[in-house]
Amino acid sequence: MNGSHGETTSFGPFRLSPTKRQIERDGVPLALGDRALDILIALVEHPGEVVSQRDLIAHVWRDLVVSPGNLRVHMSALPRADRHRPTAIGSGCGRASSSSNAAL
Repeated sequence: MNGSHGETTSFGPFRLSPTKRQIERDGVPLALGDRALDILIALVEHPGEVVSQRDLIAHVWRDLVVSPGNLRVHMSALPRADRHRPTAIGSGCGRASSSSNAAL
């Protein structure tokens, strides 16, 4: 992460404000659904770490029972939110991770 200012986290050209539930690239808001935004917030809270599928589902869906397919659908929205930049989110075998310098 390049910097964190209170509730806003900056990484590369992105600024994430979990309390405002907003992600911006170079000051321009990106369209991202609520679940995808929750996944991004969970990943940004653990930069460079592998976050298990179970932990992501528990964070995003709380007490609901959902299939891993739900997680895959919403994770696929993350790289599509910013088509100008390759994704830095990796996934596989029930885990996901984000690099410390970019999350989309």
